[in-house]
Amino acid sequence: MFVNKRPSADPNVYVGISSKSEPSQAPAGKENWFALTHVPPLREGEIWTTY
Repeated sequence: MFVNKRPSADPNVYVGISSKSEPSQAPAGKENWFALTHVPPLREGEIWTTY
């Protein structure tokens, strides 16, 4: 991703619920799911659908 500047064909996705260990991060009885993935920035004129 950093060398070729292209999205990975098999990306890693990190999913977390921080309110499980820190309850104050969500309303009582609720959760705060989030997902993170690493992607390179688009270069001028580039369209990811070509990948």
